[in-house]
Amino acid sequence: MAVNRHTSFIIILIFIMGSLTACLENGASGPAGPAGEDGLDGVDGNANVIIKTVEPASGEFFNWTESVYLNQPANRIAIPDTALNQLAVNTDFIRVDVQFGDAVWYPLPVSLDSGSVITFSVQVDTLNIYAYKPDSVFSADIDFIRYFIIESTSSN
Repeated sequence: MAVNRHTSFIIILIFIMGSLTACLENGASGPAGPAGEDGLDGVDGNANVIIKTVEPASGEFFNWTESVYLNQPANRIAIPDTALNQLAVNTDFIRVDVQFGDAVWYPLPVSLDSGSVITFSVQVDTLNIYAYKPDSVFSADIDFIRYFIIESTSSN
């Protein structure tokens, strides 16, 4: 009885597949090895973030004073803070948010529909909030100011 090549190929292929399937079985896991040597504990750290929230006197808004921002008339709120020392001003990241009464924090700078802008600058010992319109000033009714001082981790 003659076996054609096609049938021989199929028989060999089935044999190879069966052999490979038998090789894929895993044996039982061995016992756990000994525990490794305990490493040195790391230094306790923190996120190096200072968060401050400022609010005006009860029932009032912040008092704006006339000023200039980038050679343009602007109103200003000056918030004194000794944490904004020379090192902080030179190296730290400062983020400022404001709240207008709708319980939503808006990161500065923010542009309003009227073309008005509220932004900020930082100088030694003072956080400045500015409000201006094109070619004029305005006073926004800010309920809260929150700012973050994120300490630089660079050694440079």
